[in-house]
Amino acid sequence: MQSKLHFAALIIPLLISCSASRHLSRTVDVTTPVFDSISPQWQTMAKVVALNAGLPPTQGNAVEIYTDGVRQFADYNADLQGARQFVDMEFFRFANDSIGHVVRDILTDKAGEGVPVRIIMETRANPHDPKFYGPFYTTENISVGVVQPGSDVFGSVRNVFLRDHRKITVVDGKVAYTGGMNIRDVYYDDWRDTRLRLTGPVVGDMETLFSENWERFLKDRDTVYAWTGEKTGSLIIQAASDGRHIKEQPVKEGFEQAIAAAEDYIYIQTPYFCPPKSTLDLLARAAERGVDVRLMLPKGQDVIFMLWTNHFFYKQLLRGGIRLYERDDPFMHSKTYVADDYLSGYGSANLDNRSYNLNDENMVYIFDRETALRGKEIFMEDLRHSREIHLEDVHWNPGETIMQWFCIGIGYKQW
Repeated sequence: MQSKLHFAALIIPLLISCSASRHLSRTVDVTTPVFDSISPQWQTMAKVVALNAGLPPTQGNAVEIYTDGVRQFADYNADLQGARQFVDMEFFRFANDSIGHVVRDILTDKAGEGVPVRIIMETRANPHDPKFYGPFYTTENISVGVVQPGSDVFGSVRNVFLRDHRKITVVDGKVAYTGGMNIRDVYYDDWRDTRLRLTGPVVGDMETLFSENWERFLKDRDTVYAWTGEKTGSLIIQAASDGRHIKEQPVKEGFEQAIAAAEDYIYIQTPYFCPPKSTLDLLARAAERGVDVRLMLPKGQDVIFMLWTNHFFYKQLLRGGIRLYERDDPFMHSKTYVADDYLSGYGSANLDNRSYNLNDENMVYIFDRETALRGKEIFMEDLRHSREIHLEDVHWNPGETIMQWFCIGIGYKQW
């Protein structure tokens, strides 16, 4: 039954992904000293991610972790306002709301001062509104890249499945932001999400990820910005991207390597849970060997289909020894994991087949005890707003059971 299930969940996206180009021109040397600076427990993971994503870890970085949208947007807007050389921005959602207007006005003001601004936007998530988006197209020094415009019938159908889900901002080659937050009011004053502010050489890698998509979508090779900052700390951080242009699956491989390497615990947060069998098996094996595996999902959903999809896996997870939690309001949109007081993972990718196989995604992996302890502390704080689910709690009525199977058969939310 399990094999039939995952065949149903994967067949549509695999057919779509076969039609997409997946290649990567970067190469990486995994014998460089930076790998030796990582704890031996996690060196294999770092090398696998580097080989699949084409970016080695860098040393000399610093990070600020935000779980408060108000504080995060205050710092984010201040960094945008301080831009002097360029702003590069790639978002799944850039909404026509209060936060969207604030950020739009900052960007148009900076462009008016002569600062080049480049924006990559996901077309289906951001229906064109001339009144709101118009200044992006009429202001000098602002360039907009629209992902998958769907100029023909086949392109339009394929757009339903292929999405740019990244959240990347780079300012002046000195500071970068990433995580789960889009430009939208709910991330400011409602949802529970996580975002990072990065400084150090990893900013150059974030710019590389942006520039690759800019080149693919706009065929523009004229402007590639370099990291211009200084080493700002001691952290080892590795950036990775995933998408239709990459032959391997760095996000999937990174997560599965983390599960396989964990010895004490791994704590995971994701709003949308629809992983392949290989990931489910690794989670169960980790629990079987004594690893404290905890998965936190939101109690409610912004998309009802994903609530049914999440629920489908409850019994299998609990029977496999994974501790399962539902976080109460506000809706949790965070995509994070932390393991063994050393490894932290943050980014745009959900723990589902869509992020693994179809979406353009980005992640950063931080190899540092203090940062991991902070991530663990955040997880424990969220536990105070969560309820642990036990096997005896899982009872689905026939209607929900049918919807679970329907959603798993499709395998993905389509917007």
